[in-house]
Amino acid sequence: MQTVSTFNSTNHRIWITIYDLGKTRHLDYGWLEPITSGQTIDGVQFSSRPWRSGNYMEGSYYHVRGEVKDANGNTIFDTNIEIGVSTIPADDTVSMQTDGNGNYWWIHGLPPEILYPGDGITGLKQ
Repeated sequence: MQTVSTFNSTNHRIWITIYDLGKTRHLDYGWLEPITSGQTIDGVQFSSRPWRSGNYMEGSYYHVRGEVKDANGNTIFDTNIEIGVSTIPADDTVSMQTDGNGNYWWIHGLPPEILYPGDGITGLKQ
């Protein structure tokens, strides 16, 4: 079985739900904490969480939904991304990004701030 990994590069908690390809079954769900409670690589702060209980199969596709929450638990943004699971870990990884103006989106792979520290790369909108 494979692992799906999520990263959070925002200051908000995110409620994650991982669905099958048809979005008919919830395979995994739970909180992805904000960057303030996360790890640091080369001075870049982030939060991450691996997901395993969905029994993710190599070659299969899934949907990762992220509901960005405010301090009161209200959803301020809701976005999803389709991922394909493979033996390459970056294929099974998605990162939540923000522009600081209330817009949020997923990107495939690790947060660009970790891959390219100091370059000011912020990710591409999906």
